[in-house]
Amino acid sequence: SDLFDNSGNDGLVEGGPRPRVVANPRAPGHSAWFFALGGGGKRAEVLPQGPGTEPQDGDEQYVRYSAILGDDFPTDIGSWQLILQWHHNSPTGSPPLSLEVRNGQLMMVSDGNDYRPIGPVSPGEPINLTMNIVFSQTPGEGRVTVWRDGQPTGVTNWHPRAGTMSTQGAYLKMGLYRDPNIRQPGSITVTDLKIGRDERGIGGIGPRPVGAP
Repeated sequence: SDLFDNSGNDGLVEGGPRPRVVANPRAPGHSAWFFALGGGGKRAEVLPQGPGTEPQDGDEQYVRYSAILGDDFPTDIGSWQLILQWHHNSPTGSPPLSLEVRNGQLMMVSDGNDYRPIGPVSPGEPINLTMNIVFSQTPGEGRVTVWRDGQPTGVTNWHPRAGTMSTQGAYLKMGLYRDPNIRQPGSITVTDLKIGRDERGIGGIGPRPVGAP
């Protein structure tokens, strides 16, 4: 927990409880982050800290993200539900890159309106992703590739229309950020987050073996 900002200020928690550290259901003896919102809740997020969590224009990263959607997660909702976002260094506007759940799909989204489906997702389902991201404000230079359970997805060498950054730098936010008009509760447990300069830095493209440190 010392590698994350869980201060609970209004940029991280709105209309819900602060995130909490729980036992990792996929790796006994390890920890995970649990995020939950009731109906009408807007944010329950933490800020990862350390190298790679504040990418700059021109950086390339590999990111491993593993989570388990709660049985209560409303995956079929058409409104926005972000579970991971690279937020621009500006207080307004949609993030230039985010991982979202809506309409029964797991999606990469750029600027709030440029969607690329990764694949279907259901309540209670585990998510195991590896992402290769080139951060750039220049359309055509910024790109994203996503593997799911080690397999290619519909997000392969994707160039978002507006690039993958809208300011010189960005910062990573993790948890739940969603439309407060959603009346159903929802929760998610994040079991793994790694950032590396290449795929070896995150242990390879495939999912991490259960119980690995």
